[in-house]
Amino acid sequence: MFYRTVNVFLMLALVISGLSIGTEKTAIAENEEEATKARVQEFVKLYNSKDSKAIFALYHPKAKIKTGMGSNQRMVSREEYAEDIVPTRVNQFGTLTLKSIDEVEIKSNKATVKAIIVFDKTGMKLKMTFSMVLEEGKWLIMVQDY
Repeated sequence: MFYRTVNVFLMLALVISGLSIGTEKTAIAENEEEATKARVQEFVKLYNSKDSKAIFALYHPKAKIKTGMGSNQRMVSREEYAEDIVPTRVNQFGTLTLKSIDEVEIKSNKATVKAIIVFDKTGMKLKMTFSMVLEEGKWLIMVQDY
């Protein structure tokens, strides 16, 4: 009888500890999802302020950012984007408004965030995709596409 009681308590302890581990993993995943959303929100804020240095810091050193429309589309480096493209775009199209974040997918240290962003001056709506990588505790944008 004693051994059965001990076995029941051990099994109960394992079940309870397993439940708390699962909850912890879920909380971590939710925190990472919030962190990726915050990165997109930060992008919009910094874009609107034209703060080249801060925008530069959002991106991975090997990042590629899509710019232009139609036959003028091309991928640029974070340096060119932050220093040349953003100030011109803000003057040309106005500031940005983040309408929604529609999808977040995280696999290991990689994330994809899909958002709807609108240029305030023209009303042009873009469905943007931010592909990110987690490095040294920070989500950095690797590819920005629309």
